[in-house]
Amino acid sequence: MKENWKNAIKMMKIDKSYHEASLDRCNLIPQKIIDYGKRWLAAPNRPNLYLHGNTGSGKSYFSVALFREMVEMNFNWLIYVKSYDLDDELLDSIETKQERSILQKYCEVPILFIDDLGAERPTERVARQYFKIIDSRTANKKLTIVNSNLPKNELPLGDRTISRLEYFMDIEFPKVDLRKQLELIEV
Repeated sequence: MKENWKNAIKMMKIDKSYHEASLDRCNLIPQKIIDYGKRWLAAPNRPNLYLHGNTGSGKSYFSVALFREMVEMNFNWLIYVKSYDLDDELLDSIETKQERSILQKYCEVPILFIDDLGAERPTERVARQYFKIIDSRTANKKLTIVNSNLPKNELPLGDRTISRLEYFMDIEFPKVDLRKQLELIEV
């Protein structure tokens, strides 16, 4: 395992089940999605991505595989965060009076991956903070990759945020639970 990837696993708290994530090991994800991911990585002007599908469809694995490729391609400043961890960090930042700097971090990082958008608490505060992040990122053309179990229009983040997400390339994952298929293979 390359050193950059080992460091990213620790820093971004990548789940152990994704440590070996790779586009070349996405056997159960449809080939057209894998091929798109490879073309996307090679493109000079990558569009923002919105990956959605039901639980277990491979969205997180695919996004971690993209993240890993970017880490190994030596992209300098990128963050991978689970939405509920981002929500916790933003909530804590209010209590510690660091909200502005934490929001700034997520607005300004050149490449941001948000895993499982829609899993956070659906509150006015969350809608406001996530709008600020998504709005700033789209306005400043910062690369953003989001995955969710929900289609964009079902996210509990308000119309303004959903409007910005409409400009993301939409990739729908198959309506299967790959985790269950993997359990059957491993038995």
